Amino acid sequence: MKKYTILILITFLLVFTGCSKKQYNVSDYKIDIDYKENFKIMQLTDIHLGVESDYQYEINHLENMINSQNDIDLIVITGDTFTYSNKEMVKKFFGFIDKFNIKWTFTYGNHDLQGDYDTYFINDIIKQTKNKLFIDYDDDDITGLTNFYINIKKDEINLYRLYIVDSNTYYNSGIKYCYDIIHEDQIKHIENINEYENDNAIGLVFFHIPLYEFIDANNEYEKENVSGTGKNNEDCCVGYKKTDAFKRFKNMNIKGLFIGHDHINNATIYYNDMILSYGLKATDVVYYDSTMIGYKLITLPSNPLDFSLDNVKDVYYGY
Repeated sequence: MKKYTILILITFLLVFTGCSKKQYNVSDYKIDIDYKENFKIMQLTDIHLGVESDYQYEINHLENMINSQNDIDLIVITGDTFTYSNKEMVKKFFGFIDKFNIKWTFTYGNHDLQGDYDTYFINDIIKQTKNKLFIDYDDDDITGLTNFYINIKKDEINLYRLYIVDSNTYYNSGIKYCYDIIHEDQIKHIENINEYENDNAIGLVFFHIPLYEFIDANNEYEKENVSGTGKNNEDCCVGYKKTDAFKRFKNMNIKGLFIGHDHINNATIYYNDMILSYGLKATDVVYYDSTMIGYKLITLPSNPLDFSLDNVKDVYYGY
């Protein structure tokens, strides 16, 4: 009986320690890169590669689109790159995106994990590439798979900070099933980053599922009470509840939110001292508007205080 009890205890400890989460330092989530004049970011979103898509056709389109802009400094991929994909397609895609020798980064959408692979497979493949800017820890204690940041520096001064955030997948309360949100611990993590860096860098957040403020901004935009460009042609499909993320982001000198998710929305709106911007859908997979395929081009001026709506442009690139 005593031996049996000890065996149970050992088994419990092994399971518990195997599942335990680790708290990393804020600096463990940091990537530093150098600023160059008129630093250009290409935002790609909602590519939706899957086993039913014509992979080579879509890759040819993406290659032509990326090559059409010859001065890109960073590609940011904001979710739903894959839907019902497989391991081989994931490997091929990241090999493809890495071959341009352009720095690139990635966050998840609500569909990326719906494939024939486990939760950390995409992470593992990304980590094998040369040009990625990417940090995630399988055993950290923060919700989601991407919660890191990129400082864009000039002469050792942080001009801009890009927060790469996982807006997660789905929420199931047992009563309703809907989109998830950026969780409280993730928001707190961003606040910890801001406190740790303790500077005047302009913050830009890249994620997938819109905050409720995207609805508010669009309502004001349609009434012509605020300025902007583009148009939203479908409802903003937000998470299951409204949080205080927007208010807290604003308090951290964050000036732009860049998302995907809603395929026929492309509005970029200046609302409550912040730019709220839908990326253009990158491909014709799943539902789309053929006149709204392309990418967002975000140009970062040397004086961060000059960053405005004029620095965010839609670049349409059809098939």
